[in-house]
Amino acid sequence: MAKFVPDPDERVLKSGYIGMLQGGRVKCPVSSRFFITNRRFVWHDLGKWAFLQSQGALWMLLVKGRPVSFPYDGMRITYGKYALNKDLLEFSSPDGRSVLVTRRQKTLDMFREALAQAGIGLVQNSSEEWSVQA
Repeated sequence: MAKFVPDPDERVLKSGYIGMLQGGRVKCPVSSRFFITNRRFVWHDLGKWAFLQSQGALWMLLVKGRPVSFPYDGMRITYGKYALNKDLLEFSSPDGRSVLVTRRQKTLDMFREALAQAGIGLVQNSSEEWSVQA
């Protein structure tokens, strides 16, 4: 289990837990640790063990995940969908990785406010797509 350590010139703007859909072929709702810094968005990926988090508190103590970071240059934020759930935000990195986050409007507002603290803007490219403008 790795721990997120910000770079010396990096500042953490917001941290906490956020609802995500993670897993292998079948995505499970999990509560994952996240960090919004002035350079990247970091979240903990539970991988194929995501289903264990829904099995009880004991498994939540054992399975922590590994930190995955998405740098802001090239990151896209769009409305996402998984099965019948349309209340999702999809964070996509330039290398093709993506993550689905629940409660899209609340998450988008939280992300926008955290970036505004560092003078970074969230630019709307289309009606359902945003990018980070430093």
